[in-house]
Amino acid sequence: MYPQLGHSLRHLEVRNMPASFRQLVRRCGAVSLYVMEAAGTYYLVLAYHLIAAGAELAVLNPIVVRHFIQSRQKKLS
Repeated sequence: MYPQLGHSLRHLEVRNMPASFRQLVRRCGAVSLYVMEAAGTYYLVLAYHLIAAGAELAVLNPIVVRHFIQSRQKKLS
């Protein structure tokens, strides 16, 4: 939780099927920012579902995510 921002962060994994997508939106809310990696074409159905639900969505390149994590790990070492 980041109280100074007024937001909480959660990591959830769901099955790639509409029933799981609905569960995700019920749990986190449509008024949320969802962040996912662009993994092949697997993310597209969920992305379209979230957009239709009115959610904000950020789709990231997995290589950029990996480089960001590596740079953070170097700073912590």
